[in-house]
Amino acid sequence: MKLSYEIAKEINIVRTNPKRYYKILENYQKNFENQTIFKLPYLETGIKTKEGKEGFEEAMNYLETLNKISPLKPIISLFKIAENYLSEIQKIDYTEIGNINIELIINKYGNFYGNFSRIIKFGYKDPELIVCNFLTSDGDNYRNERKCLLNDKFYYFGVAFGEHDMFDYVTVVVFCTDFKSKNIIDDNEINIENFENEEN
Repeated sequence: MKLSYEIAKEINIVRTNPKRYYKILENYQKNFENQTIFKLPYLETGIKTKEGKEGFEEAMNYLETLNKISPLKPIISLFKIAENYLSEIQKIDYTEIGNINIELIINKYGNFYGNFSRIIKFGYKDPELIVCNFLTSDGDNYRNERKCLLNDKFYYFGVAFGEHDMFDYVTVVVFCTDFKSKNIIDDNEINIENFENEEN
């Protein structure tokens, strides 16, 4: 299955079943070599985190209080926007991401209504681990990635995943309250459950 769809599925799992992700975070928490170095068997080197175990514990405590949220609807236009945005990120130094005019990308496909936001995450390939990192929002006191992920005012989303020269991988997720595509076909919801045997 295409990795972007796997990530999309995991995002909806944490929204509809936060207790399941409590257990996933709990299992990952066992992989800290010390308070801040995260190590997995398939990684040659550990990942240095800012908050370490405490960040995972804080996310777990938050999930314990969270009620089920409606799943997001994946639509073609938003997946295209995420893919275009990712393509622009791949072309430049990561410090210049703020210079990308995402409004130009959005306007190619349509218009959003209500709220719009995005997440960019570098360095991970495993869909569960990507979502765990959204949940912990390591080093961000405002937990902006988590807020996007679990915002009940967002109803639609799109996901893109690709390689990155400096950080190996990059994931982009875009969220909005509503979206009207310039192409009616692109307003169709993607069935992320049935995309098999596609290239990543």
